Amino acid sequence: MKKFTRRSAAIAVVVLGLIGAGVAFAAWTSTGTGDTNTATAGTATGLTVNAGAAVTGLYPTKSVVLNPTVTNGNTYPVKLMTVSVNSVKADSAHETAGCTVAVSGASATAPSAAVINALPVVAAGGNSAALPITVSLSAASDNACQGAAFTVNFTATADSSN
Repeated sequence: MKKFTRRSAAIAVVVLGLIGAGVAFAAWTSTGTGDTNTATAGTATGLTVNAGAAVTGLYPTKSVVLNPTVTNGNTYPVKLMTVSVNSVKADSAHETAGCTVAVSGASATAPSAAVINALPVVAAGGNSAALPITVSLSAASDNACQGAAFTVNFTATADSSN
């Protein structure tokens, strides 16, 4: 009877070993599938520029600072990167009377890179940042420019910020 017990024990060990190997194999080869999904990128909204209040007191050799604001209507924050002045022009009545940029010496200076870099990130959802733009008349400004209103056209660019 001892031989039968040893043989039974040996067979039991082999069978248990095979069962264990089968469980281990199943654990390593488990697979699964899932559903697929997509992520869609949003679309950037242009910045809104508000000219702000009119500034008075400009005369030859005098500078004044305009404070237009740039508003972020995007759903993400933006960082202002550049501000550039495109043109400075006297109102049409004064320009017709001879107040051109050439005779007025009118100029506008965008904020420096250091000033732009120091501006805070403009948060999403309609938050704004002021942009100091300096307007000047040269000492050679013509009398035809007295009382003129100068329009400053500028461009601001911003990048998404995290």
